[in-house]
Amino acid sequence: MWRGSLFFIVLLTCQWACESGENERKGTISALHLDPLLFDRMKESDQVNVVRRHLSLYAHRALDPTAEIAFDERFPDWRQRLPSDLLLQMDTTIYHISCGRLSYLLRDVYRELGFQSATYNFGIEHTPFTHELTLVELSDGLVSVQDAHYNSALFEGDSLGDFFQFLQAVASGGTHDFYFINDTSWANLYLPETYLDTGYEICNPAYVSGPLQPTLNASWYRRDYMVNLQVNLQDSCYGFMTNLNMQRTDGLDFEDLFLTRISSISGYPEWEQRVDTILASAQSD
Repeated sequence: MWRGSLFFIVLLTCQWACESGENERKGTISALHLDPLLFDRMKESDQVNVVRRHLSLYAHRALDPTAEIAFDERFPDWRQRLPSDLLLQMDTTIYHISCGRLSYLLRDVYRELGFQSATYNFGIEHTPFTHELTLVELSDGLVSVQDAHYNSALFEGDSLGDFFQFLQAVASGGTHDFYFINDTSWANLYLPETYLDTGYEICNPAYVSGPLQPTLNASWYRRDYMVNLQVNLQDSCYGFMTNLNMQRTDGLDFEDLFLTRISSISGYPEWEQRVDTILASAQSD
């Protein structure tokens, strides 16, 4: 009798956990403004792409990212919150989010949807020229590179490219089969009221568009911000790679930065070991 009762309790607990997990999964899909039924009919490769595209709509920037609208100031408990709950609040909040925080959020969304996912932090350490994006594994073992901050993904031909094969190609000096797609979405660039009379538009970047508009917070205004890898990297005013190569003479490409891993690939020591093996071989050549 006792064993039968215990089995029944365990069965109910498992059923509740499964239903709770599925409800949270559907909640996350809905919070991204996607239809759960249509999403479940997609191929995995399409799922990870569409999630990244929709999350890039949350890639808001601020002219002064250290101000009170910094992401950690607005959402100090973001690490403990469910993605669906956090996304719903982000819909109605003014904030600046860095590539690192957005890569973590994309990672958490993928995990909530049942994927194995981690982040990859790379670049020139202790300089502004670092970047962090998201790795997500599909059921066939391919590890896709997805970047919500620049709204891009790694491709090889017409299909998603594998992160480790790409890294090996970069280490070997040839990446002609790999490329990052240039999807485009629009987020917000927030400007504090105090900046309006300081001539902040000394150079007008291509990724900022539209008139200055008020927000619900009287201290902040906004303009449209284009989230697009090529434009964000190569813009003649403030492009990430433009500014980097103004300070160097070796003409680095964005792909070259992948050869310097900055932080651990948390939770995936086997991925980190594979990366370090590839990077070590590149340094020995």
